[in-house]
Amino acid sequence: MVVYRAAGPLRVTAARRDDRWVFAWGRGRDCWGPALDTEVAHRIRQVAR
Repeated sequence: MVVYRAAGPLRVTAARRDDRWVFAWGRGRDCWGPALDTEVAHRIRQVAR
């Protein structure tokens, strides 16, 4: 999925990691989290602002 924002598009990808689904966005160690974790959705929203 691509989230369009003023600073440029943010690409959010779903992937399997260690037999579970995760969302990944941006670059770095803190830019991914479990897909079913509601906190991850809040973190993506904060980055997309």
